[in-house]
Amino acid sequence: MQEGDNPVDLSIENRGESDARLPATVTVTWSGAHLMAADALPGWEVQTREERAEFKTLPSQPLRIAPGERIQIGWLRLDPPVKVDAVLQVTNEASP
Repeated sequence: MQEGDNPVDLSIENRGESDARLPATVTVTWSGAHLMAADALPGWEVQTREERAEFKTLPSQPLRIAPGERIQIGWLRLDPPVKVDAVLQVTNEASP
């Protein structure tokens, strides 16, 4: 989920019926803009490259989201402001 034009605030929401406890990556992409700044909020880290940012949960702080809860994960500032696309990928905890 994204809010605002610039900066773009990013969040995720649990629309299920039970707690979600999982490592996750949110990949954000855009086209036709330069990334001016980005930051991840506590519990997350961000890595950026051309027209892409990946927000990942920190291994030391596993993600837990209650049903109906939304948490902020970070923000991006783009020049000029453009629409972004975001994809949430859940990582299997059993994976190495």
